Amino acid sequence: MSRPESGAPTTTPPPTPPGESPAAPLPAAGPGPGAVAVPPSPCLSKVELRVSCRALLDRDALSKSDPCVMLLMQSRGQWVEVERTEVIKRNLHPVFSKVFTIDYYFEEVQKLRFEVFDINSSSVPCGPREDDFLGAAECTLGQIVSHKKITKPLVLKHGKHAGKSTITIIAEELSGNNNYVELFFSARKLDDKDLFSKSDPFLEIHKLDDDDTFQLVHRSEVIKNNLNPVWAPFTISINSLCSCNYDRLIKDQPGVALWDRGASLGRDVPHADEDLASGPVDGCG
Repeated sequence: MSRPESGAPTTTPPPTPPGESPAAPLPAAGPGPGAVAVPPSPCLSKVELRVSCRALLDRDALSKSDPCVMLLMQSRGQWVEVERTEVIKRNLHPVFSKVFTIDYYFEEVQKLRFEVFDINSSSVPCGPREDDFLGAAECTLGQIVSHKKITKPLVLKHGKHAGKSTITIIAEELSGNNNYVELFFSARKLDDKDLFSKSDPFLEIHKLDDDDTFQLVHRSEVIKNNLNPVWAPFTISINSLCSCNYDRLIKDQPGVALWDRGASLGRDVPHADEDLASGPVDGCG
């Protein structure tokens, strides 16, 4: 019996049924001539980013800046806008409720740029103007994820620092829990903070992080001229509300604060400038 040549491994064929010709030996597994090996897909997770700013420049002559943060990601050497936060009126230390959710590829360098603008009513139709620019900061998504929380100075054109302005980005990797919960809140007999009308309350929910700091997870709509507000129901993910730690939700309870803003709000999210109450509120379901 002859033996196969060295270096040419074969696979033993199955037994030949009666009346059929023997099957040829099967070749060893492996890429054929000219085949291109396909690299494995990179590991992927989703990351939530929350942003806040401190000591922003004041671009408005008669009031404070109305900041908004734009998130851009570098693609093929160009910066492409991904999303932007809400506008917070008249606030130089904004904490934004908008959450950026980004796909995180472990093996890729994902460059991010955060640009802060003062959004005036005149700049909304055509986008922010250059003179509304409050500063920018750049980093990679991997840097934010590895540190979980980073603070960077805001820089103007030509590398000039924007005074003492800073931006803080907090990252949280999402687990496989895709559950959501629906919540609704109401309040009764709130303090009246306005002189010529009733308070205009809105509600904020904060969660206690592992570093014992509170993080904003939701900001409600404003109900104008009402001391007994009933806010619209909303849904929020378990990841955002309690980082999928159900004991944290029961034990620590997300912080709830009620605020009043007396000025006209338009369509923008309000600036929290007066504390009406802090603690339990009715109607959480």
